[in-house]
Amino acid sequence: SSLGDNSGNGGKILLEANNNISVETIVTSSSKNSGNIDINTKAGSFSLKNSSISTNPIKDGNAGSINIKAPSIKLTQSDISSSASGTGDSGNITLNSAGNIELNNSRLFTTIEPGATGEGGNIDITTQKLQLEKYSLINTGTYSSGNAGNVDINAQEISLNNSSSILSLTSDAGKAGNINLDVTGNVALTNNSNISTASTSNSKVDSAIINIKS
Repeated sequence: SSLGDNSGNGGKILLEANNNISVETIVTSSSKNSGNIDINTKAGSFSLKNSSISTNPIKDGNAGSINIKAPSIKLTQSDISSSASGTGDSGNITLNSAGNIELNNSRLFTTIEPGATGEGGNIDITTQKLQLEKYSLINTGTYSSGNAGNVDINAQEISLNNSSSILSLTSDAGKAGNINLDVTGNVALTNNSNISTASTSNSKVDSAIINIKS
């Protein structure tokens, strides 16, 4: 974990390897800006199991971005998240893999928490195959006046199974983000899985747009 320095800003975390990377909980948090988390393996895989990675400023700072690049990425019962609770923005989450990215009972999400006024972070995924299993979730959400980020996915194939979802949600005055899918092959939704944007009954705005390019 990384806490704030004398300026109140959180430190950055960088992990680089030529082989596999498997980590436990990583957190950057600060009273001002939380630091970025960058993970890069050139020849191995990145895996996260029963763990979490997050950037969360305590007050009004900006959340750091989370960037993961690996030949394959797998999350099992784990979360990767960035949130903002004050005037700052939540960070972007970027996953980049020349192989497959798999989420198994896991979540990727950026949020603007109740009372916050910042903007939500984007989720950007580039991969051969994106596979979500067993209630996995990719979500950009706003629960306040700030706008949620977009979800951008560039893949050869997308598969959602067993009540998994890709969504952007608003429950207040902020706008939900757009979902943009650039897919050269199939998009498969099975066993109650869905891709959606939504506004709850308490929301003051409409839901956003889903763009699918195939």
